[in-house]
Amino acid sequence: MSSIRAQLLKTANAYLDAHTNRDAKALGAIYSSSSTHETYPKPVQPIFPHVSNEDYLAGVADLFKMWHSFECHQFSEPIVDEEARKVVLFVEGRGVADVGTYVNEYVVVLKMNKEGTLVENRLQFFDSQGLLAWVAKMGQQVTDLQNKVTGKAAEA
Repeated sequence: MSSIRAQLLKTANAYLDAHTNRDAKALGAIYSSSSTHETYPKPVQPIFPHVSNEDYLAGVADLFKMWHSFECHQFSEPIVDEEARKVVLFVEGRGVADVGTYVNEYVVVLKMNKEGTLVENRLQFFDSQGLLAWVAKMGQQVTDLQNKVTGKAAEA
């Protein structure tokens, strides 16, 4: 295995571990300060809008607090493009919160810096049906989190 491939996979695994451990600080350590965060498909964008790295990390820290437990399992081998410095992850997320159990599938594309140590762009695709059903259960907690991340709380 080439050294850059190993580093790309190490950073991608750190991403998964940070989610499983609900560790916003560890997650922040693998993002460049100018990292961008995009979420698809369009029906989930009102819940998880495209945001700056600072807003993303603030939002994810609050989101992690909602979970009693959360795990990420890859259901397929990652795709690694060494030249483009990208790793595509195929993930099942499973968590427990006050409103019950959450299960969803994601495709996450992590575009990294030249060294493969920092994520410069996170592009995430949710199974929108599972996510929207979960958001309906979460109710006001999700609305409050969304408002905080998008700055609407300050405007209200």
